[in-house]
Amino acid sequence: MDIQVKLLDVQITETVFKVKTYDKSVTNELETQLSVNTGFNDDKNTFAIFFKIVLENKTKNFYLKLEACAHFETNVEIDDEFQKSPFIKVNAPAIAFPYVRTFISNFTLNSGFDPIILPSYNFVKLAQEQNA
Repeated sequence: MDIQVKLLDVQITETVFKVKTYDKSVTNELETQLSVNTGFNDDKNTFAIFFKIVLENKTKNFYLKLEACAHFETNVEIDDEFQKSPFIKVNAPAIAFPYVRTFISNFTLNSGFDPIILPSYNFVKLAQEQNA
């Protein structure tokens, strides 16, 4: 039987936004930090991907921290093999990340600044770095 995985939702669980400038272009030169973690529930058919993103321009006093959680469901019980599979570290984050990316873009645009368009991330490389 093939495992079927469904993205249930993506929830923004925390935002911290501090700006001390009227310069709309402050969002164009940011330092970016991204971390991705995984969590498994007691019910054996769901798991979560947790994102933490920090965007900062120290010289222009711009700071945005965002935490988000993407909830996934499978059609079979999640075993150890699946928990250690590339799907958990690479594919699931790649599926959920565009929703987080869009939230950040819309949030900064609606806050009166140039929208932050985050680049695509190489989740294969990020998984390798986290395993090292």
